[in-house]
Amino acid sequence: MLQQEKSQVDVLIIGSGLVGNSLALALADHAKIAMIEATPANSIQPTDERTLALSFATRRIFQAL
Repeated sequence: MLQQEKSQVDVLIIGSGLVGNSLALALADHAKIAMIEATPANSIQPTDERTLALSFATRRIFQAL
């Protein structure tokens, strides 16, 4: 039988894509965070070949996170 542990979090993030992970990083020092992802962690590919263009300001925000 599967047992579920109840715990409280301040923020529940649905999806671990670019936006979800960025939000988790931004809030990590300020809140207890949980993240739900539809894809099991053991099946996520370590590399992603999609291209992402970031403005200089956005790059600086990510560096700060």
